[in-house]
Amino acid sequence: FLHGKSISFALGDASMAYDNVHRNPQTAGMKLFRRHLIFLRPSIIVIYDELEADHAAEWTWLIHSPFEISLDDPSRKFSVATTTAKCRVDQFGSSDLLIELGTKFEPEPVNFRGIKGPDGKILEYKDQWHIYSRPQQKSEKFRYLSVFQINFVGDASGFVEPETENGMVKLEGWEIIAELDTEKKASFSIIHTERKKALIYNVDEVVLGEETYQPEVPGSTLLLEIMGEREIQEEAIDVFPRGRN
Repeated sequence: FLHGKSISFALGDASMAYDNVHRNPQTAGMKLFRRHLIFLRPSIIVIYDELEADHAAEWTWLIHSPFEISLDDPSRKFSVATTTAKCRVDQFGSSDLLIELGTKFEPEPVNFRGIKGPDGKILEYKDQWHIYSRPQQKSEKFRYLSVFQINFVGDASGFVEPETENGMVKLEGWEIIAELDTEKKASFSIIHTERKKALIYNVDEVVLGEETYQPEVPGSTLLLEIMGEREIQEEAIDVFPRGRN
């Protein structure tokens, strides 16, 4: 976890979350699932997923909403509006994506415990909207880059159309480069050259202004924010939760 004035970052490892070791053990074959979550204030969220299995797997990136989702481009883009906010998501993968929209849970949820709502009545699990984003071919490794723009409902400015070229996504002054080629090491750099802010992961160096910054630990994540004479520089490597064997 890293935290600055304009950038906040968290990394989670769910590599062991898909196996069941109790009662009837099941092995999903998941070898790696690392999710990098980046908040670029005030209104951009970036998610970078590293995925690896011990077999050619069908990867499916899922997101759910009680509010209606609009599938604006089945290869890249979808959006949703709630009572208070609206969101556009642009998504990229190691290969071309096919994004599908559904309205049914699989499997259908059943309130077998008879849980009641605030009104004292048995809760009914209503249908929601679901996004299923998949590569068109199975693979042992895959990576996703998902870029969220979030605005208040009353914001008349609308969403910005990201510029994409040579693996770079340009949005609101940010340059987002994520390595999606699974034959190369996972890495990303998110840089705002005008504001002199950056977040890099598994990258050797970054240039802000006339200065070159290098991580002290190879493979780490480095956050930089230069604000006049004040400088935020934080670096982090994996830290496992307390109590883990």
